[in-house]
Amino acid sequence: MFTEGSTEIVRVKDLYGIVTESFSLWWYVLLYLVAMVAVSYHLYHGFQSAFQSAGLAHRKYTSMIRWTGIWIFAVIIPLTFASMPIVFYIRSLL
Repeated sequence: MFTEGSTEIVRVKDLYGIVTESFSLWWYVLLYLVAMVAVSYHLYHGFQSAFQSAGLAHRKYTSMIRWTGIWIFAVIIPLTFASMPIVFYIRSLL
Protein backbone atom coordinates (compact mmCIF):
# COMPACT_ATOMS: atom_id res chain seq x y z
CA MET A 1 0.00 0.00 0.00
CA PHE A 2 1.32 3.44 -0.87
CA THR A 3 -0.03 6.94 -1.29
CA GLU A 4 -0.14 9.37 -4.17
CA GLY A 5 -0.82 12.74 -2.69
CA SER A 6 -3.79 12.23 -0.40
CA THR A 7 -5.01 9.03 -2.13
CA GLU A 8 -4.12 5.58 -0.80
CA ILE A 9 -3.40 3.06 -3.52
CA VAL A 10 -3.80 -0.62 -2.76
CA ARG A 11 -2.70 -3.26 -5.24
CA VAL A 12 -4.77 -6.42 -5.18
CA LYS A 13 -3.73 -9.68 -6.83
CA ASP A 14 -6.26 -11.54 -8.94
CA LEU A 15 -6.23 -14.76 -6.89
CA TYR A 16 -9.14 -16.25 -8.78
CA GLY A 17 -7.22 -15.82 -12.03
CA ILE A 18 -4.10 -17.39 -10.54
CA VAL A 19 -6.07 -20.40 -9.25
CA THR A 20 -7.95 -20.79 -12.53
CA GLU A 21 -4.73 -20.69 -14.54
CA SER A 22 -2.88 -23.07 -12.22
CA PHE A 23 -5.62 -25.68 -12.02
CA SER A 24 -6.10 -25.72 -15.78
CA LEU A 25 -2.83 -27.71 -15.98
CA TRP A 26 -3.38 -31.47 -15.55
CA TRP A 27 -0.02 -32.09 -13.90
CA TYR A 28 -0.69 -29.37 -11.31
CA VAL A 29 -4.05 -30.94 -10.45
CA LEU A 30 -2.41 -34.36 -10.18
CA LEU A 31 0.28 -32.98 -7.86
CA TYR A 32 -2.40 -31.36 -5.70
CA LEU A 33 -4.38 -34.63 -5.50
CA VAL A 34 -1.27 -36.58 -4.48
CA ALA A 35 -0.70 -33.99 -1.76
CA MET A 36 -4.28 -34.51 -0.55
CA VAL A 37 -3.59 -38.25 -0.22
CA ALA A 38 -0.60 -37.39 1.97
CA VAL A 39 -2.76 -35.00 4.00
CA SER A 40 -5.33 -37.78 4.41
CA TYR A 41 -2.78 -40.15 5.95
CA HIS A 42 -1.42 -37.36 8.11
CA LEU A 43 -4.87 -36.43 9.45
CA TYR A 44 -5.76 -40.05 10.15
CA HIS A 45 -2.56 -40.67 12.09
CA GLY A 46 -2.72 -37.33 13.90
CA PHE A 47 -6.32 -37.81 14.99
CA GLN A 48 -5.65 -41.20 16.53
CA SER A 49 -2.33 -40.10 18.05
CA ALA A 50 -3.99 -37.12 19.72
CA PHE A 51 -6.41 -39.38 21.57
CA GLN A 52 -3.63 -41.77 22.50
CA SER A 53 -1.50 -38.90 23.82
CA ALA A 54 -4.46 -37.66 25.86
CA GLY A 55 -4.77 -41.10 27.44
CA LEU A 56 -8.07 -41.99 25.79
CA ALA A 57 -6.77 -45.10 24.04
CA HIS A 58 -9.27 -47.50 25.58
CA ARG A 59 -10.99 -50.32 23.73
CA LYS A 60 -14.34 -48.76 24.65
CA TYR A 61 -13.52 -45.61 22.61
CA THR A 62 -11.17 -47.03 19.98
CA SER A 63 -13.83 -47.97 17.42
CA MET A 64 -15.53 -44.57 17.66
CA ILE A 65 -12.19 -42.76 17.39
CA ARG A 66 -11.15 -44.91 14.43
CA TRP A 67 -14.48 -44.35 12.61
CA THR A 68 -14.36 -40.58 13.16
CA GLY A 69 -10.68 -40.43 12.21
CA ILE A 70 -11.19 -42.36 9.01
CA TRP A 71 -14.45 -40.90 7.70
CA ILE A 72 -14.40 -37.32 8.91
CA PHE A 73 -10.73 -36.50 9.01
CA ALA A 74 -9.13 -38.85 6.50
CA VAL A 75 -11.87 -38.96 3.85
CA ILE A 76 -14.30 -36.05 3.94
CA ILE A 77 -11.86 -33.20 4.61
CA PRO A 78 -9.28 -34.19 1.92
CA LEU A 79 -12.04 -34.98 -0.60
CA THR A 80 -13.54 -31.56 -0.02
CA PHE A 81 -10.19 -29.89 -0.63
CA ALA A 82 -9.50 -32.15 -3.63
CA SER A 83 -12.81 -31.23 -5.26
CA MET A 84 -11.67 -27.65 -5.92
CA PRO A 85 -8.87 -28.40 -8.43
CA ILE A 86 -11.00 -31.06 -10.10
CA VAL A 87 -13.84 -28.59 -10.66
CA PHE A 88 -11.47 -25.93 -11.96
CA TYR A 89 -9.81 -28.43 -14.32
CA ILE A 90 -13.13 -29.66 -15.71
CA ARG A 91 -14.31 -26.07 -16.18
CA SER A 92 -11.10 -25.27 -18.09
CA LEU A 93 -11.86 -28.10 -20.52
CA LEU A 94 -15.36 -26.84 -21.32
